[in-house]
Amino acid sequence: MGIYLSSYFATILWSTTFVYYIVFVLGKTTSVSGMLQSLSIVSVPVTILAGYIVTKISPRSLYLFGYSLILISCIDWAFVGLTKPAGVMIWLIAGTLCYEIGLYILYFVPWNVFPFIPDVDTLVTGKNRAGLFASVMVFINQISQGLASVVAGYLLDIGGFRQSSGGAVSQPASATHMILFIVSGGVGVMILIAMFFASRFHLSKKTFTVLAAELTRLQKGGSMKDVDPKTKQTCELLTGVPYDSIEFWRRNDEKPTTPVKTDTPTKH
Repeated sequence: MGIYLSSYFATILWSTTFVYYIVFVLGKTTSVSGMLQSLSIVSVPVTILAGYIVTKISPRSLYLFGYSLILISCIDWAFVGLTKPAGVMIWLIAGTLCYEIGLYILYFVPWNVFPFIPDVDTLVTGKNRAGLFASVMVFINQISQGLASVVAGYLLDIGGFRQSSGGAVSQPASATHMILFIVSGGVGVMILIAMFFASRFHLSKKTFTVLAAELTRLQKGGSMKDVDPKTKQTCELLTGVPYDSIEFWRRNDEKPTTPVKTDTPTKH
């Protein structure tokens, strides 16, 4: 949830203010913003490649790669906005490509790893709560969208942004600085937070296979005392709780008591 909330929060900040960045910070037209955002066509090959790559490397590595690209784009926005270099369109296209590639990796990975997360919960609780996890993810998505839009609007108001229904108006320097801060600094900070959470995300195809095998063993009545030490370590890494503290599967070690049958004399 930490990964999901912070990363999606960053994308809403960007989409809310990027047009303002192009128009008011760089002095370009909205058509330039539209052209740059049309580079989202890279989503098709990126999604296909991400689907293949995630089977070869861990989701954590793919997360960190995508986030690194978004951070590069944030640096690009700041550089272009502060220095107005020659060949500005080349810089903008390069930054947008980095952002869009990172963005669609960001979109792809959470839903790809989601089906494995309820099994981690089942190992700890013994319950199948996949539906609950799905509803929470959708709820977090809605919360992040609404909250990010409110925060972006609030920051623009602090910067003195002038709203107009009659077309673009000149903005004070404080407003353009705030727009630049949101597009580069605000997005960058949220992505750094997401990177922190992603670095602690150890679920992968290899580790999940170990956990799934242990869960199956326990569901078949296996004893917790017979766990392999390496399996125990992997389960603790993924669940975040000591293996021996899990209560639900202790019932496997409780031997049912059966009454002793005694022979009674037969009456003739």
